[in-house]
Amino acid sequence: FNKAIEIITFTTSETVSDKLRGINFVITGDVTKFKNRNELKSFIENLGGKVTGSVTSKTNYLINNDNTSESSKNKKAKELNIPIITEEEFLKLTKELIILSREEKGNISYHLYQDINDDSHFTFIEEWQNQEAIDEHNQTKHFTTIVPQIKSFASKPSRAIKYKEVQ
Repeated sequence: FNKAIEIITFTTSETVSDKLRGINFVITGDVTKFKNRNELKSFIENLGGKVTGSVTSKTNYLINNDNTSESSKNKKAKELNIPIITEEEFLKLTKELIILSREEKGNISYHLYQDINDDSHFTFIEEWQNQEAIDEHNQTKHFTTIVPQIKSFASKPSRAIKYKEVQ
């Protein structure tokens, strides 16, 4: 069959969105979705949020993949009734698009990558059975509602490049 691959790449600006403006985070414990805590911190700040080192009454969320930890930050967050969330919960928006797209008829693979040398540069690499499958995907509700939100993070227009398998 004739597979089609579509690559959509976008680069975020230094502050890409006000989506998290006014929201204060503290990050503790091991991270698994990002290279390290600094990368997650940059991601939050690129969305307009603030990351501090200590849990206080001004903290909105503590990001910790182990919410049962007895760490001082977890204890303080619980004492102040501050929600403890995981990286997974934080990354829900892009994940929703990926999950729903992978379930579509005609999808072979669908992944989001982050440039290891520039953490503001992201690329979706999608592999579809054919152009018809891409066209159908581009009309789905999740594509038409989530992609504009993702594109609003971009500092310059995204590019869609289509490839075909040659061998």
